[in-house]
Amino acid sequence: MPHEPSAAPQAAALPTTALLADRILNPLRRLLRLAGLVILAVMIATPMAQVIMRQFFGIPLIGADELSRFMLISVVMLAIPYTVSSGASVRMEEMQQMLPDPVQRVCRVVIALLGLAAFSFAAWSVLIATLSNLNNATPTLGIPYYIFFSATAVGFFCAALEFGLLAWKAVMGLPMYVTFAAEHPTEELTL
Repeated sequence: MPHEPSAAPQAAALPTTALLADRILNPLRRLLRLAGLVILAVMIATPMAQVIMRQFFGIPLIGADELSRFMLISVVMLAIPYTVSSGASVRMEEMQQMLPDPVQRVCRVVIALLGLAAFSFAAWSVLIATLSNLNNATPTLGIPYYIFFSATAVGFFCAALEFGLLAWKAVMGLPMYVTFAAEHPTEELTL
């Protein structure tokens, strides 16, 4: 009997091999999630600090727009692996469900392998761009490009890793997506 790929896996329902792979990646997932949260808080605080500095002290916060841009890029790129591992990426699940089960399984494998290829290529491209610009920095704040591109490189590499794991799970017929414990509802919603 085929299982639903979008269902969140239960700890007892997962085979030991899948649980081990997810357990190995879990600290990295938590670290990226925490880093994204911290960066998001800084990104929100930067314009607020800009307004306070202008309103009360009459001076602008130099580089606030560049810092906000860096934070926006970072928070988006660090969230990509989480999006992939939780199954929140676009994969046309409704259309796949209209297909026969064997075709659905092939689609899951092909989508995961294409994601692996795309994000591996993107991570490699960012690495090459970073190595080509080691001596360059952003214009206002002087953030070195290797720091500026670091979140993109980490996000793309980890997304490729997650797609690789998804491909393996799809081939093995395992539940594909994971969620954090905080995302599980603690009680039923009643109206």
